[in-house]
Amino acid sequence: MSVAFLFIVATIVVVAFVFTKIADPDSEKRSHDSEIESKNIKEEWNIGALLLRLGPVLTGFGLLGYLATEWWDNLFYRLILIAIILVGSFLGAFLTYRFAPKSKNLKVIAEGLLLIGSFMVGGLLNTANDLALKQTGGYVFGMGELLGIWFLMVLPVAYLARSTWSLAIALIVNLIWLSTYLLTPDQHLTVNLATIFNIPVNTITLNPFLYYILPVIGSIALVIVYAWHQIEKHNLPENGWRPFFYLTGLMAYLTAGSLVFRGVVENFPIFQNTQNGLISDIIVAILTLGVFLIDYICKKSVKNYNINFLTPVVIFAAAILGPLIFPGRFFIGFYFIEVVYIVWLLADYLRQNSKLAQILFYGFNAVQLFAISTNQDSFNWFKLLVILAIIMYASIVHYKNRSLVFYTIIAGVLALIFKVFASGASGYLVIVVIGLILIAFGLYYTQTRSKMLAEQSGKNEPQS
Repeated sequence: MSVAFLFIVATIVVVAFVFTKIADPDSEKRSHDSEIESKNIKEEWNIGALLLRLGPVLTGFGLLGYLATEWWDNLFYRLILIAIILVGSFLGAFLTYRFAPKSKNLKVIAEGLLLIGSFMVGGLLNTANDLALKQTGGYVFGMGELLGIWFLMVLPVAYLARSTWSLAIALIVNLIWLSTYLLTPDQHLTVNLATIFNIPVNTITLNPFLYYILPVIGSIALVIVYAWHQIEKHNLPENGWRPFFYLTGLMAYLTAGSLVFRGVVENFPIFQNTQNGLISDIIVAILTLGVFLIDYICKKSVKNYNINFLTPVVIFAAAILGPLIFPGRFFIGFYFIEVVYIVWLLADYLRQNSKLAQILFYGFNAVQLFAISTNQDSFNWFKLLVILAIIMYASIVHYKNRSLVFYTIIAGVLALIFKVFASGASGYLVIVVIGLILIAFGLYYTQTRSKMLAEQSGKNEPQS
């Protein structure tokens, strides 16, 4: 089809339109009135809000880029430049919120300034680190510590301004920061977002204590704020805090989870012999039973109790007691609360009806069960059975939650069968054990189904 043909078709359409308008003079007015009446401005996409967000960001970064070409090589000038932009951005945002709180356009500009300021926090920390290298020959912070400080500085700003954009920046920084904790002691684990940005592994941490304490502080603060969100019911659709509820909960679980992961991976080789493995099992059993008992007592005796009140206490205790009992091993306390972490997810999911905890529980627990069941270490049998016992207990109590019941059956059967094969058993013994596993879970499912059928038949009976 040639361009000439398309041009002819377009010409005919335009000519026909012109003649129609000439033949019917009132059509112009009718179409104009109809367009105004049918247009609902509230349903119209607010492109102005997008432009007013992008505008300040592009202007700020454009200005920064222009000035950087002149002074960026001089670290001292760079530090001053970033500090001025940082203070100016936050001050401008504060003045806008303070003196023009009802102006939507100015509020959007204020959010743009907060975005610039949030980025400048990281720029200021990194430049100060580079300046320290130049002056003393060594960095003050590793990238892990720098990212942690950056996150803990941006998070309060996001909450004070109720800026979801700043919170999104905090989430991105949080994910990159937490990925540094996925490194194993021999540095062989490659699931690390920091490597995407060409950050050398040997610069991840230069201050081991700070690298350890920052996620402890972050997880405790995030869990407390997450509990506040739950108390205030900020998960409801009409609530303006809803994005904060979900993002803060996600960061709380991931930050605490990174501590548990690092504790398990870093200290796993210590508990491979018989003596240490037995000690590990005893400590895990005492801690799990103790937390379970305290949680149960609080649930029965404390009005409006939330497990997220207990969680910061457990995190703090693991952070303090671990290095005290095992000097020189910062993360070892979190090795022993791996099962407690699953209890936390499960309790939040079932009691608070947290969809976030539900997704994390199903996902993380499945990964954890697979890792334990496919490991040939015989001591993992205890941890596997403890986890399955907790899940089965919860699903028996909450038998109406059929998704949890089916999850328990599938996860339990597969995990135990995998563990049987990983243990090296063979022949008819394997068949016998698998048969017993299927019988046990078959009885479990039949019991929960019988309860449901009894309740349904009771409801269907005619009232006397």
